[in-house]
Amino acid sequence: MQVENSSTPWYKQAWPWILIALPGSVVIASISTYFLAVKGLDPVITTDYYKEGLAINTDLTLDKRAADLGLLADVTLDGQTVILKLSAKDKSTIDALARQPIKFELENLSFQAANLNSLLMPVEAGEWRGQLVGKVSQASWTARLIGPDWRITQRVENV
Repeated sequence: MQVENSSTPWYKQAWPWILIALPGSVVIASISTYFLAVKGLDPVITTDYYKEGLAINTDLTLDKRAADLGLLADVTLDGQTVILKLSAKDKSTIDALARQPIKFELENLSFQAANLNSLLMPVEAGEWRGQLVGKVSQASWTARLIGPDWRITQRVENV
């Protein structure tokens, strides 16, 4: 009795190629994901976080000074125009600030490249105006008003 050997080599059968294709597709997907991740790197929010953390203690004196002066800010964004109405416990504080520009910073909490700032110039007693360069998008922001020896900081949602 003679048995005929009719088996085909492994590389001519479908099952080995299906089993090889599954891990092979994972390798290709991993390489593609790596290149996507490298190409779309997000910028670091801050490069020297330790130094900025230490500086927070000294920066708090500016916020305390604004509280001591009783400064209250009402900021309105009309397109790219910033309108600031500032009030204080003492009218002489506003009169002293009336001739000085105030720096306005709008910091995007998610994407540092989207930060905006403007120099607000006095237009009348207790009111300053300026123009933002760039577009204000829907995001979480930190708004800062910085005077000569004070600062007001406030978190703003969905401007």
